Amino acid sequence: MARGSAPIVTDRLGELELPVLITSGRHDEMTPTLIKPLVEGIPGAESVVFEESAHLAMAEEPERYRRVVESFLGRVEVSQA
Repeated sequence: MARGSAPIVTDRLGELELPVLITSGRHDEMTPTLIKPLVEGIPGAESVVFEESAHLAMAEEPERYRRVVESFLGRVEVSQA
């Protein structure tokens, strides 16, 4: 049921019915492994890898990060209208 004290919920990711943007940095040692089940398990999830970043893409590539998030939010707002 749980790994440590956190419940394992990957088997329920397919139940999500909302837009999801998953971001990670190419040079992050943990995140790429951790996001794979999210990207594969969430229907329609979008994934963006920041090539020049490690763990903090929003600080390491702030302009690109802002553009990616704004673009995603713009698409979500249009599709929800």
